[in-house]
Amino acid sequence: MKTLLHMITVFLFIVLAPLAAQPKICIDAGHGGSDPGAVGNGLRESDINLDIALKLRSLLNADTADTSGGSSWRVLMVRTGDTSVSLAGRTAYANSNGANRFISIHANSFSVASANGTETFRYRNGSTNSRLLQTAIHEELIDAGGLRDRGIKTAGFYVLRYTSMPAMLSEQGFVSNSGDAAEMAKGAWRTDMAKAHMYGLQRHYGVAAYDPTQSVERGTVTLNMGDTALNPVRLRARSSGDVVRVAYLADDRWPVGESANAAGGYAVDTRFYTVGQRKITVIGYGASGRELARDSRTVTVQNSAFVFTTPSVTDNPVALTAQGDANVASVRYYANDTYLLGSSSNRNSDFPVSYRFNFTGTRSLSAVAFDSNGNEINRVDHQIQIND
Repeated sequence: MKTLLHMITVFLFIVLAPLAAQPKICIDAGHGGSDPGAVGNGLRESDINLDIALKLRSLLNADTADTSGGSSWRVLMVRTGDTSVSLAGRTAYANSNGANRFISIHANSFSVASANGTETFRYRNGSTNSRLLQTAIHEELIDAGGLRDRGIKTAGFYVLRYTSMPAMLSEQGFVSNSGDAAEMAKGAWRTDMAKAHMYGLQRHYGVAAYDPTQSVERGTVTLNMGDTALNPVRLRARSSGDVVRVAYLADDRWPVGESANAAGGYAVDTRFYTVGQRKITVIGYGASGRELARDSRTVTVQNSAFVFTTPSVTDNPVALTAQGDANVASVRYYANDTYLLGSSSNRNSDFPVSYRFNFTGTRSLSAVAFDSNGNEINRVDHQIQIND
């Protein structure tokens, strides 16, 4: 039994240890120096290759520095300037530095100008990991570049044959084709292709595709309503972080309004034609339009004349609010039926009173409605939990 456990432990160490290490990625910008590679339509292949390679290095370094997503990498560069490196020198550099993956970046050319598109290569007798690496990057290149998909291919290229780690070679497009060349001349297009290589690497290592150059939006949103609400219902919420807009749903399906007015508590007035218990959900969105957070609670919607709408759990100072029909002219709020907390006749804002309690915890409150002659016409008792 001990021997079996020892064998399992050794096996897990051998298999999992490489996965935990920071992968070394060798980036090879094809050609350079005295060898410009393919030339056409005012472009030199070596320039395109180097530009994409340098952008990829920057992206991988940014991914390493960003702990919000992506992965961590060690980047090896065959060349960082317009210099000549032999094919043997390229493979020797990757092998001697213990690279875990090798990516060679190229552009294509052909005597027939109509030839176009993106293709990738691995060594024809290459490993399974070479195929998986190639496939992940190829799919991302086709999606990002928008050029014709010429397919996933094998070849006996020197840098694929003589590198000792999983390797692939990408041909971004044809400098000899005017359509491909017009795209390859754009800096933004080259950035997209560099990102495609990074996304493919991330996927190859089991990490969700992540762009470290895009700021990550974060925020919270909280539904600021009581357990009961009077028709028409005033929906309210508060937010934090990068939330710029909220939308409200009833019963997880019916849109009942949206607001971008954070200062106004994202207030939306809506009338429910079906009263009783309704699930209200608020969804907070960032400037990108992406959902950042949501909050829900069940609210009893009533058609009665007077409702104490302060949430049952709220922060200090407490925003005391109530809703009433046309007969309600003013509202007074009491603690323990005796201590006056404040009064309001501002119907448009739900008879608001802000009050800071000296002691937090559970408090028994009352909202008392008065008509225009000062007569008490309704009273609602409400227990709330006050958080500091």
